[in-house]
Amino acid sequence: MAAWTMYEILNGKYFEAFRDIRFIFETSILSVMMEDVIEKSIYQKCETLSNFHLKVTIFKLWKN
Repeated sequence: MAAWTMYEILNGKYFEAFRDIRFIFETSILSVMMEDVIEKSIYQKCETLSNFHLKVTIFKLWKN
């Protein structure tokens, strides 16, 4: 997505590039929020932070 945004900027399609940057920003914020929810729930149950494998499994289940 970032490469496509750079392509649009270099070709003068600023409105489309700005819209793409907005989507990148919104996705980043959503990812941080989801990470926080996962970490809080794991920490409340186990009193430790989760590992990466657990997060991948959660996202695979959420996708289906």
